[in-house]
Order: sequence, then structure tokens, then C-alpha cells
Amino acid sequence: MRKNGFTFLELMIAVVIGAFVTVTAVAAMRGITAGKQTHQQLTELSDEIRYSSSLIRKDLNNLYRCGDFRQAKFELSYLDGEGGGSVQSLTFYTVSRKKARPLQPEGDVYEVQYVVQSDLETERSILVRRCCPVAAGIPEAEDIQRSGMLAPIAENIREMAVRCYDGTDWVDEWNEENGQYPELVEVALLAAGNNSEKVFKRSLFIHVPRTKTNEEDTDRQGRQNQESGEKKEQAAGAENDEGDR
Repeated sequence: MRKNGFTFLELMIAVVIGAFVTVTAVAAMRGITAGKQTHQQLTELSDEIRYSSSLIRKDLNNLYRCGDFRQAKFELSYLDGEGGGSVQSLTFYTVSRKKARPLQPEGDVYEVQYVVQSDLETERSILVRRCCPVAAGIPEAEDIQRSGMLAPIAENIREMAVRCYDGTDWVDEWNEENGQYPELVEVALLAAGNNSEKVFKRSLFIHVPRTKTNEEDTDRQGRQNQESGEKKEQAAGAENDEGDR
């Protein structure tokens, strides 16, 4: 006659089955948590690179342009990075109605700068945007507030690569010596998480309509005056011929 209860073998089988179910459930929960974290990280990277691209495109589309390139600003140069390397810096004048300093008189022209910097605390690369109002009538060298306001744009932008097209070649530097704005500007952004396994890349192209410089205007005006003078001489010569007849 069998007594009530479980045998030792039955208990061992139940313990093994329970442990297997527990391990499987824990592994499944870890997989779900890791998948959720990966999805959240990818979403953050995608949002950051999309927001950064949109902001850069907006500033470049509102690029301040004038006939004299010396009175404007468009500079693409290299700066010494904190890790010993070099990083690109894009600086230009843009037109905006949004004030950088509330409750203070400002115009609608601002100097903006984009550069990737390293955060020593988080060990992340941060894309920052410096915005500074361009004070009318005050030379840049005399403006004591020329540093402007520095704001982090994205915390996971590892690299910003910018190229300018001059009508013939693509170059990675641009300054006042070029004498004119580039025809095209390409900005490539690379975003990566802490583990660097997931990488997002995005490139944007901005067409910059060319403006006529003062020298071009002077040459055009000179050609117009010359053509007008030739027409007057021809008209005067025709009148003289009719008078001789």
C-alpha cells in the first residue's frame, strides 16, 4: 500500500523542471529588456541625428548673403581637438527671428558655429552650437561678448564632416580668401551609442545661390556704360551722315 506524499525522485524531478522554467523565464526577460534598451537607444540616435540635420539645414538655408563677401562670414576650418586630433568647425552668419538673448535689443543676423566636442565627464562626443548676435556698427575685434551662447545639440554625434563645392572641386576648408560663397555644402553626421555597435549616418546637401560681388557689379556697370557710349557714338555718327546728305 502506497503512503500519501511524493517520493524523493519525484521531488528531484519537480525541482529540476521548476529550475528550468525559472532560468528560461529569466533569460526571456533579459532578452526583452535588452531588446527594449537597444530599440530605445536606436530611437534616441535617430532622433538626435535627425534634429541636428534639421537645425543645420535651417541655419544654412537662412544664410546671410550680401554682395561683399568680406562683410559676411562663411568659414570652414580645423580646430585642435581635446584628444590631440583635429575637428572641423563650421562658422557662418545666418538670419533668424528667434532672439538669442531675451529682453535685449538684437538684430536678425547671428553668427553660428557648429563643432563636435568631447565631454570629459560622460566621455561622449557632443555636437554643440554657438550662437552670437552680430552687433551692427561694432567691429568683431571690439565686441567683448563675441563668445556668444553655447548649447549642446546632440550627445551621441561622434563626427561631423563638411565639404564645400567651389564649382570645380570639393574642398574641406573655406575662408575669406575664397572671395565667394560655395555653390554646395555637404554636411555628414555620424551618430553612435556607447558600445559603438549601432551607427547612424546622414548626409545633407544645401545649395547656396551665388551673389554678385562688388567687382562683378563694377565690371557689369562698366560694360553697360561702354555699350551705352558706343550706341551714342553710332547714333551721333548716323545723324552726321544724314546732315552731310
